Amino acid sequence: MRLSTTLNLYTLRGSVNHTDLAPKAVGICKAAGFDAIDVMLKEVVATGTPREAETWADSLLEAMNREGMQASQCHGYFENTRQMDDTTLMGPYRDKILQSISLASQLGISEMVVHPLPLMESRGITFEQSLAVNAAFFQSLDKALATCKVHACLENIFSSEYDGAESLIRLRERIGAPELYYFCWDTGHANLVEKVRDSQDKQIRQLGPLLHATHIQDNHGAKDEHLLPMMGTIDWLPVVKALDESKPA
Repeated sequence: MRLSTTLNLYTLRGSVNHTDLAPKAVGICKAAGFDAIDVMLKEVVATGTPREAETWADSLLEAMNREGMQASQCHGYFENTRQMDDTTLMGPYRDKILQSISLASQLGISEMVVHPLPLMESRGITFEQSLAVNAAFFQSLDKALATCKVHACLENIFSSEYDGAESLIRLRERIGAPELYYFCWDTGHANLVEKVRDSQDKQIRQLGPLLHATHIQDNHGAKDEHLLPMMGTIDWLPVVKALDESKPA
């Protein structure tokens, strides 16, 4: 197991993104005892041109090589998609995900976390209809994922129809291309879902070796606080045991 932390802890300052700090943060992470880094791609995709993002990735890769650090995973672009129509989803939003895939490949990262699209509540549709829209969206990424040798890790999202293991598994099955899609489990997100918070260990075991990425964070069950483990209300012992049993093959 490699201990890693996300670089956006260093690049977010209030409401302002300072993506230029990410390369500088690599050495700080190493000095603090971390073995690897988790790269947040949202800020650089949102704030710069594609060429500027590529230059940023080059500088980050140079810093990683200099410090002897690797990126264990990354988080692709995301925003609130609940009110987006299909034209926006399959146009500007999809373009940002595709750019994230390219940047992940440039950085030598094979596991990229992505958000399923929560649609049931905003569109007033059934879960089956949500699955169909999500499947079409992710299938449109298949070629880029395969070419770039990147896996998309579907993350559990609170306040959505994709808040637990069962719905994530059904989404992956509907998408197809099992060699391209795996899972990310966010412990903090799970703690915000009443039907999931007391069964995180069971949920994790359901995902099993298909769990290729994690977001390990804590909260008090009311909001997404992103606290360190043991600072919130999550019962960590069964979670850690389940994670240990669910190592990727």
